[in-house]
Amino acid sequence: MDNISNLTVVFFPLVIRNITLPPILSDKKALITLAWDTLWLFLTIFEVCNHSGDREGMRAGYIAAFILMAGVWLVFWVARYLPVNGWIKAGTILIISCIWMAFTNDVYAYFAEHKKQLTILSTHFSDWTNHICVNANVCTLILIFGGIAGGGLLVYGMINRK
Repeated sequence: MDNISNLTVVFFPLVIRNITLPPILSDKKALITLAWDTLWLFLTIFEVCNHSGDREGMRAGYIAAFILMAGVWLVFWVARYLPVNGWIKAGTILIISCIWMAFTNDVYAYFAEHKKQLTILSTHFSDWTNHICVNANVCTLILIFGGIAGGGLLVYGMINRK
């Protein structure tokens, strides 16, 4: 039974593609699929942690899943529903993704461990031996180059509005 339920997550997008939905839902298949996958993620965390009796693991799992899915849902909403051209959407998604990647660990540490931290404050480009500096350096580079690329896409999209 577990294998069948796991396969429903994998094959749900293929199944829903061939289902005829009422007209009000016919253009919402991607939204339904993302909602289904989100539900399965949270149910899986519940099932695994509840079965093992790991309440703290369930709490940490829900926090991590919420942070993960918040980024996924935000990108989905921008890609699907933001009423601008593709270049502006791409720039917005790139900027959101860079910010999300750079600060996800900090947000998780705040909510799960009650620690206030800002990883990028440990940036030291001359030190690539300390794992804290390496993480901070990578996060900072992602922010810088992603911000530049995303900003460029936004500017190009605004110049070429149609």
